[in-house]
Amino acid sequence: MYDIAKSWEERFGAEIIDISHDTIDFRLTREISEEEIVLLIRECRNHHADANCTGGYEELRKIIKDKSEFYIWWD
Repeated sequence: MYDIAKSWEERFGAEIIDISHDTIDFRLTREISEEEIVLLIRECRNHHADANCTGGYEELRKIIKDKSEFYIWWD
């Protein structure tokens, strides 16, 4: 997950703001486009990182767009 997080930081400006034993929270340092949001969510799915919110990936997309943050559960 470390390599993935570093890649997201370089490509999307995603900085880790909190980490626990099974979740990672990120804040985006820049606004990302809708296409980048789709790509980021696709990568979360491909790496088996679930959206850490009740509304799943659709809610995660909205949180990324509205708050420039996202939260994943990764195990």
